[in-house]
Amino acid sequence: MRNRALALAQQRHGYDADSFDNVDDLPDEEVAAFHPTLVASLEPAALLEALEAAMRCLVTELRRGDPELADRLEQPLLEFVAVVRDLDRDPGF
Repeated sequence: MRNRALALAQQRHGYDADSFDNVDDLPDEEVAAFHPTLVASLEPAALLEALEAAMRCLVTELRRGDPELADRLEQPLLEFVAVVRDLDRDPGF
């Protein structure tokens, strides 16, 4: 999710989206929005936080190019994170 969102951001700025060579050329405020998508530890809570942040970054980037698609995907993507979070809390779920 994070990589796809970064690729979309690069593409929107006119850079090649097949590599990540131009991520550093993106505006600082856009790159800063991706910092929470970096996994801080392998603890389930940290993984889920990074996943949710990546989903939110993807939706934000989609909204810049295709608001209707972003509106359709936002709820299912965030619900996916919520389901995974529930599974982590209750492994017998």
